[in-house]
Amino acid sequence: MAEAEIDAFAREFEPDVMIESVGGTANTIDQAMNAARTRGTIIVQGLFSKSSSINASLFVFKELRMVGSKIYGQSHHGPEFGVATALLPRHRDTIKVLQTHQFPLPRIEDAFVAAADKTRRPIKVTVLSDP
Repeated sequence: MAEAEIDAFAREFEPDVMIESVGGTANTIDQAMNAARTRGTIIVQGLFSKSSSINASLFVFKELRMVGSKIYGQSHHGPEFGVATALLPRHRDTIKVLQTHQFPLPRIEDAFVAAADKTRRPIKVTVLSDP
């Protein structure tokens, strides 16, 4: 999403929570601070490749809250991603409704079209390597 689109979205919807998930060298924390409503929360998930600074005046003026969040954490059961993956077969019937579209690899372009077309109500679009 372009910065102008983010600004327009923020003006219209005044989001309570902004989730930064890009990291790298992007200025997404600044974008999130500008977009969040007063007393909003910014959740930072992206890992940055360099130190970043924030506009402390804006942070204080808008009374923002910033929370760091590791995407792939660890528990006493092991890495969360691995634990979640191990649970999938046991709950196959329950989560089946989340997989809304499947495409074979030769139709990967159709998969991207389906994922982007919100009128098709995609939740999980999967590309299968074996037809």
